[in-house]
Parts: sequence; C-alpha cells; structure tokens
Amino acid sequence: MQIKKNHRDLQFRCFLQTAFICLISALLILPACSRSEKISRNGLQLLKQGKTLSALAEFEKALAINENDPLAQYGKGRILARNQVTRQIAEDLIRTALPELNEVDLQTGAYEVLLELRIKPVEDKRKIKDLLTEIENLRLQSPQFLLAKATLTNDRQTRLKIYNSARELYPQDIEIFQTLLKFTAVELKDHKAVKELLADKNLSTEENRQNYFTAVWLTGDKTKAIEFVNTVLQIPDLPEKEKNLWKKILEETKSGRFTPEYIF
Repeated sequence: MQIKKNHRDLQFRCFLQTAFICLISALLILPACSRSEKISRNGLQLLKQGKTLSALAEFEKALAINENDPLAQYGKGRILARNQVTRQIAEDLIRTALPELNEVDLQTGAYEVLLELRIKPVEDKRKIKDLLTEIENLRLQSPQFLLAKATLTNDRQTRLKIYNSARELYPQDIEIFQTLLKFTAVELKDHKAVKELLADKNLSTEENRQNYFTAVWLTGDKTKAIEFVNTVLQIPDLPEKEKNLWKKILEETKSGRFTPEYIF
C-alpha cells in the first residue's frame, strides 16, 4: 500500500512539475508572440507604403522572435514572390501562414499571391481551379480572382462577360481596365468596344496616360495614337521627364517602330 501511495505521490509531483513548466513556457511565449505581431504589423504598413527593404527587415526581426509568426511569414512571402528565384520559398511561407490568418484582407492577399505564383510561370489551370475553389468556399472576392477565373475558359464570350463583370465591380482597377482593353482590341478586334472604353478619358496619372495610349495603339489607328500623344504633351505642368518620354513615343509612333512593350 505504501509503495502504491508513494507511486501516486510521485505521479502527482510529476504532473505538477509538468503543469508548472507549461505555465512558465506559455507566459514566456505570449509576450514574444505579442512583440513579433507588433513588429509584423509595422512591416505590413511599410510594405503598403512601398518600403520593401524596411518591411523585410521588420519581418525578419519578427521571425527571429517567433519563427511561426503568420503575419511575418505572409509579409515575407509577398516580398519573395516578386523574385523568380525565391518563388517556391514564398509559396511555402504563404501556405504555412494561411491557416492562421484570421483577417479577411490578409486571407485575400495571401490567395492573391498564390494565384500570381500559379498564373505567371506556367498557367497551371488545374492548380488555379483548385485555388479558386478554396477562395469561393471562403467567399473571398478581389479583382485578381476574377481575372484568374477568366484564364480557365477558352470561350471568348464567357471571358468577356467575366472581364465586364470585374470592370463593373472594380471600376478603378487599372489591371482589369488594361486587360479588358487588350482583350477587346487584340482577341476580339472590337474597335467599337475599345473606343467606348476610351470615351471617358481620365488622364490624371502617368499610369492612366500610358494605359490609354497602349489601348489606342492596339486599335491599329496610327493617326489616333499620334493625336493622343499630342493631347498628352499639351497637359499643363506635365513633368519634364515624362514629357521627354512622350516626345520619344511620338517619334517612334510616326516612324512605325513603336510597340507599347518597347517603352512601357
């Protein structure tokens, strides 16, 4: 009986020791997680501001504190996804972080990166379709998802319907606008549709000016393209650097040597 009692006492002491160690570990881990999350969120803010190197430094700092910090993994993955050499590392980081990302905008961002990684190298439609199924189950939505859906169909009218739907949902999205312009001009050769898209000219930013010119050029109307460049050159307070670029475009367009990829 005494042996059994001693054995039970020993088991109880072991249990108390284990519980105490777990409690101390938890108390040590919680502050570390809190610190790493704070640093990671600062990194995400820097990333939004375009300060990539500073953001990466913050993510590395957070991961040094907590190697499993999902925000740091996500942020670092976004940065590494931009480089062909580190794309696989980026995908692994994003995939690891994804189950722990509880905020919708972060989940959306993670899936957008995964879609980009799938679409750009090989256009692996089966993997894109699997990703889109995951996204639809979570009821997430973004311009990138709609553009990815369009890659899954060879039917031009279905693709056009998706592009138009995306344009209605995200009227300010430049990528959707340019994709729709190129699709109507190059694949459908629908000059009327292109002209309708160009009817409401918004030339307030350099990116818009480049997109509009590319679209005009895609219609094959050289005269209209030259007229457009002259319109841009008349914009008051056009930066000198951009003005010189448009003068070069005008020269190349008149000579017939211009392609949008050549300049932009």
